Amino acid sequence: MTTGPRLSPAGRRGGRGRRPGCPGRLGGSIGVAPLGTAFFGWAGPEGFRHAAGWTFGLCAGLLVLAFLVAFLLPRHARPHDEE
Repeated sequence: MTTGPRLSPAGRRGGRGRRPGCPGRLGGSIGVAPLGTAFFGWAGPEGFRHAAGWTFGLCAGLLVLAFLVAFLLPRHARPHDEE
């Protein structure tokens, strides 16, 4: 475990690295929470194997849905309006 300050390379001093912050963590938790809720909701008398199968199917379906929705995004960004 390091206890000293983090030193950045000479070329990057003053800048902040691109790392996932609060929005990335929030998005991850919003994505994981429904899957955990579904898993433990399905884990009844049938057991965890049954719940894992349904949760895997749900994950696969959501992945396919995200893949298809990605094609609805515009191919090029809109230019900035000069003010």
